[in-house]
Amino acid sequence: MSATDGAIRDDPHEIVPNNPHKKPRHNYNGGKNPDAASILFDDLLSPSSPCHSATCNNEHIQTKAKASSLSKDDTKNEESLSNNESLPGHQTKVPSLSLCNKKSSELASIPKDALLSLSSPVESASFNNHNIQRSPSSVSEGDPALIPRIDMLKQIINLICPQEDENGSGDKCVPTNARLTLRGMGGLGKTTLAAITVSMTEVRSKFDHILWLNLGKYFKGNKEGSRRNNLSYEMYINCLKRLCDDLNVSFETVNCDVFIQPGDSKLAKAAKAIQAMEQAKLEMSRILNGLKILLVLDDVWSHEDVELFNFGESMTSLFSILLTTRTFDWEPSRGSHSFDVGFLNQSEAHYLFSVEAGLHGSMGARDVEAIEVILGKKGYLLPLAVRMAGRYAKTCQTLRPDMSLTQIAHALISVPDSPRNLPVIGILDRSFSFITDETTAFVFKLFFSAFAIVFHSEDNLRPWVSWYAIELLWKALLWSGDIKDIKTSLVKYKISKLAQIADLMRDMGLLDEIYLCKPDDNEKQQYFRINHDLMWEYGKIFSSRLVLVDGNIENMAHMNNIENMENNEVIFRTNSKKWTNMILVQFKTNTQNQEVQNLKAYILDWLPLHMMNSGFLDEAANLLQSEDFLHNCIKTSGIENGTRIIVSFIRSFDKTFLENITELDAKSPMPSVISIVKDFLCSFNSSLQLQDVIKKTEIGRALILLGIQLQRISKFPTSLDYFAEALDVFHSMNFADNSPDVVRVSKYIDSCSLRHIRLVRRDSPNKLRLKYGDILSSTGRDTIGGVSLELISHPGYAIVKMVDKSIRYSYGNASWESGYVGVGLSDSAIMAHYDGQLIRNTTDGYCFFNSMGSLKKGMTCTFRSDIRFEKMDEKDKEFENIFHEGSKFTIDSDGTVYPTLAPNLCLGIAHLPCLYLVACDSPNRAVFKFASDVCNYKGISDEQTESCCTIESIKRKETNGGIKLELSSHPGMGIVSEEFWEHSFLHKGHTCGALFLGPKEDALSLKINEKDHLISTGILNGFVSCAESRDLVSGQFVFLSKNKNEKW
Repeated sequence: MSATDGAIRDDPHEIVPNNPHKKPRHNYNGGKNPDAASILFDDLLSPSSPCHSATCNNEHIQTKAKASSLSKDDTKNEESLSNNESLPGHQTKVPSLSLCNKKSSELASIPKDALLSLSSPVESASFNNHNIQRSPSSVSEGDPALIPRIDMLKQIINLICPQEDENGSGDKCVPTNARLTLRGMGGLGKTTLAAITVSMTEVRSKFDHILWLNLGKYFKGNKEGSRRNNLSYEMYINCLKRLCDDLNVSFETVNCDVFIQPGDSKLAKAAKAIQAMEQAKLEMSRILNGLKILLVLDDVWSHEDVELFNFGESMTSLFSILLTTRTFDWEPSRGSHSFDVGFLNQSEAHYLFSVEAGLHGSMGARDVEAIEVILGKKGYLLPLAVRMAGRYAKTCQTLRPDMSLTQIAHALISVPDSPRNLPVIGILDRSFSFITDETTAFVFKLFFSAFAIVFHSEDNLRPWVSWYAIELLWKALLWSGDIKDIKTSLVKYKISKLAQIADLMRDMGLLDEIYLCKPDDNEKQQYFRINHDLMWEYGKIFSSRLVLVDGNIENMAHMNNIENMENNEVIFRTNSKKWTNMILVQFKTNTQNQEVQNLKAYILDWLPLHMMNSGFLDEAANLLQSEDFLHNCIKTSGIENGTRIIVSFIRSFDKTFLENITELDAKSPMPSVISIVKDFLCSFNSSLQLQDVIKKTEIGRALILLGIQLQRISKFPTSLDYFAEALDVFHSMNFADNSPDVVRVSKYIDSCSLRHIRLVRRDSPNKLRLKYGDILSSTGRDTIGGVSLELISHPGYAIVKMVDKSIRYSYGNASWESGYVGVGLSDSAIMAHYDGQLIRNTTDGYCFFNSMGSLKKGMTCTFRSDIRFEKMDEKDKEFENIFHEGSKFTIDSDGTVYPTLAPNLCLGIAHLPCLYLVACDSPNRAVFKFASDVCNYKGISDEQTESCCTIESIKRKETNGGIKLELSSHPGMGIVSEEFWEHSFLHKGHTCGALFLGPKEDALSLKINEKDHLISTGILNGFVSCAESRDLVSGQFVFLSKNKNEKW
């Protein structure tokens, strides 16, 4: 019997190398040339390669892949190999190419498992139902699985390969027993990186043999309930047999028998097994001694197992280990290195998605933006997840060729349980396989999912959570009736403290850990968070499939096959509310027992949100309005971060409030909370010295956060005051106009200059175009949460509600509510649905409407409620029809929105900001420059005008007998008006027009009559300045009316 590079002597355990420098005979290339994969990756790392940088050059990858593509026969061979891993002596035929004048016999063979990792589509069976076809040359033409990460590869190669000395003699200058760990969550491409590494010529030329073991497939649960998940004796021997087969060495040369005698205890049997494993390891070292070996250990779960394969301890020749794992090694060997495999960068993710979606080389700017939507909102920088998203996009294009990538993007992010997630879910679920007992693993999944769902907010899926808050939840779960029959598994698994669960989840790579010291604390506290957004998604999916009936888990047996189960939103909401109630009850219990010394972080970070989610809105509002809570929040988290936390609570409250509102006139108490916070900040600012720049800067930024939240609820006039306060704070510290904070607040101040949306001609430069018009028109009625009315014609802006409270109107038997819409920052964009005729706001169901149903140029647009009738007659039916026709809109493919009955017009924007009411003490109030002269005109007729004016006032007034409305508060500006329209019904003959802020040269002139009416003069003689309704509140718009009985 022969052995590679050795001869068998009389001693069957002794192998003497014939020639330590001779290369192995067995080679998958079967000829004189390296394989195509090696050529591809070598070129990518070549210094002359355009890809020799941190960012992959995608075109170069594709070009090189095409140049090294296999023939059709070779592709069939690869496919047969992927279908039958046990095929011996597989020969890969490649074109006759030379590489660096080295013969193929000088290169180590690429392990079969590495070839399979690089060639077979990941989880391709999951897409059989979606008719996804991969071309035969997909592997060679830039297979997404093979996207290399250049910087990572260079570091890996430098660590595992011996380096030549300065004289180029080839002598090693690094330890011969190198070990490198590639660590990261499932789906990051650790195995692919390892496979690419061993395919590199630079690596293959440094080793005689490259061996590969997948330890994950040997892993099995221990039915005896032990928490140890190490390889057993039988598993280890199978691994050694596999290595011997790869070396063409008979395993019979290895003496590893275990002699069990009658009466041996379990401890004695285990000791004998360990002794036999150590002896087998030593003999394997003797077999390998004299050879240069690279051993790849894929999917390692227990780092103790790695020591069983550290044959280099007893070797004098080069021996390196490259291992992939999801878990942390808390006791690394001396001289070992660890590399955390991260997510794809944007360039790699874009390329990967485009190739899988069949879009590479044909993408426009909007396609790139759509990919950003997918990758950003779903966190798809996980390689496998990017591939799944790309294949989903390709499927959509196959089934519906008319769908744009933008439409696919919105469909993908709005459907949480699409088939693209199934392989990802399976991989994430396998992360819990570290726990050998199935029941205990289920408890871990339950605890993890409850943690993910209870401790998240709309603004942050993965916040850092204090350990004491987590303990509060898990303690409630532990003593609940839900797991009364399975919690004993924790004891059998030797888990006696809840902290051990958190530590194990950290070791498994499920949780991140950090120690934080808050501003008012002297000691650091332990915090945890979910490792990645996809793990949070896993928690949500698990909780949406967990059925609890009378305290019993009905489907626990099926939860171990989670990827084949369907999500249920009702189950998710039920479990979420149940777990939130449980933590509140546990908190109340701790409070009654005066166990609150460690719960301050929970109270400030989570208690208001959990109150809201459990339906205790009044209690949550009272807590947020408490000065003690506000003071403690800002003291603990800082001024800016504390304000950000409070704003997050406010948003969550308003969302919950709208979902549970029962009365039409119900008002959220959150504006008063914002006002309380603002008063606190302004008072605090006045008490600070000018030298307190850091605190003052934080106060200014906090005021901006409050102003943004006011814009979200359409309180633009009030938000303008907040931004002005913030600007004053920055100016008090002499911040330059180009400083980031001043630039930012100035942008928000400008955004408060709202402009009406009105009907304009189709060729108008003020025409509006929706950014997601194609989405709204095709899937608008089905998209969860609606589609944002962002504008592509005005980047960064969107259609917004201009007022926070609608005005109630009535006519005859009909009544309805309505409010104006305008253009504001995209942060405040309206989310809408579209049924082919009506565009509806998803929040309140109001539909887009041309004012009074008039389809004329210059008419303003509003959102209105459905019409209610006390009784219906023929006149009311005509009225209803006019309203309905005035609400019909059509959306063009370019995003233009036009009245269906007036296709010559479309939605546009007024080119001047509109005038509205503000508080009398507002810093943004309009002040007339010639106010005294306006008062002098009160009650004076036109004939008396000339005799009562001074020479100076004559210079300032118009010749038509009124005073010009120039503003001293806004230098160079005045009050102007533009379009006027006449109502087609309701009030026939009633003409009105909006007022705007414009150049002083175009300013209107007016006078005051004896009834204190502001009467226009000149061309607009007889028009009266009016507000929208008799309920004069901040934010109401001001306009001119031809009806002299209107009163301002």
